Amino acid sequence: MNAPARKPRILWVGHWRVPGGISVVTDRFMTDERVHEKYTVRAQDQSFRGELNENILLKYLKIPRGISLILWNRLFFNPDIIHIHTAYQQGFLRDGIMALLAKALGKKVVITFHPGRSLVDSYHDAPRWLKRLTDAVLPRCDAVIALGETYAAFLREKYPRLNIHIIPNPVNDESIPAAAADYTQREKVVFFAGLLDGRKGALDVLRAAERVGLEDVRFIIKGQALTAADKANFRQLYDACTVKEKIQLEDWGNVFEHLQRARLLVLPSYGESLPIILEEALLCGLPVVTTPVGVIPDYIQDGVHGHLIPPGDVEALARAIRHVLQDEPWALEVSEHNRKYGRIFLRSRVHARLFRVYDELFRRATRSLSARPHLKTSGRM
Repeated sequence: MNAPARKPRILWVGHWRVPGGISVVTDRFMTDERVHEKYTVRAQDQSFRGELNENILLKYLKIPRGISLILWNRLFFNPDIIHIHTAYQQGFLRDGIMALLAKALGKKVVITFHPGRSLVDSYHDAPRWLKRLTDAVLPRCDAVIALGETYAAFLREKYPRLNIHIIPNPVNDESIPAAAADYTQREKVVFFAGLLDGRKGALDVLRAAERVGLEDVRFIIKGQALTAADKANFRQLYDACTVKEKIQLEDWGNVFEHLQRARLLVLPSYGESLPIILEEALLCGLPVVTTPVGVIPDYIQDGVHGHLIPPGDVEALARAIRHVLQDEPWALEVSEHNRKYGRIFLRSRVHARLFRVYDELFRRATRSLSARPHLKTSGRM
């Protein structure tokens, strides 16, 4: 009688303890029951705890630490697939070396890029050593996951033989209520959630609030500043704002209560990949006002899902906010469309696509092992 086939082993390499998309995506993967039904999984957390991540000396230790963890997991977990999530900044020195090491150990390697700005711009602006490392690593990967078509097209052109899959970030199915709130009964609330810095556009939201000129509108800004300088810059602009009574500041936390009550989400970012808050807003039926950066224009069409405005154009931001709040029939139509369209981001659908990538790589690994004569009679993988 044949022994039951074992589950494929997945080593998920990313962050879990620092703010950002990789931590959210990691949490949503590790808490998905279907993941654990199909695979044996382990997360390799690249981050340190709390403020240790900002320690300059410890930043240099992340490279040998990451390599040591890969070797440790090879010995004591022996994964079939190593899936590396990278922000594609200086940390790619560590992530790229880990990918090469994993390939040298005979593992299938998947890389997902989560850059804080466009992957295309990040590559073009990268120092020469980073470009060379990227050019050495990616052709050796078994699969690369792009968050949108813009990234996929760039990677196809640069690395024609690369196995590329377009898979967006996931939103937990259970976070989205089955019954949508009546859009026409929502308060005239403009909602922003994210880091309180210049790159995310939080300062532009404060500036636009002074220009909207509607009496019954409120702004809720929910987030945190990662550095003392960002906190000081935001506080200085807020203190000088002439409509502070219309602005409610909240610390970072659960966003879905506001996504169910607000009339629109604003995210006037200067640099993004695919912000998860944007996906969540669509699923909650909010029109969105955002910028065509990263892969956002792969998913958001101006006039269909809300408005796309140029980064830094505060007047355009104010006009777009006024339009969403004043043209209620149009906003209602957008709301209903977004709620249906946003289902492409549900975790159940996103992870199903990721499972297909894993399963195909595992089949290749199994065929490769069974093709070796000295392993044909072995009961081990």
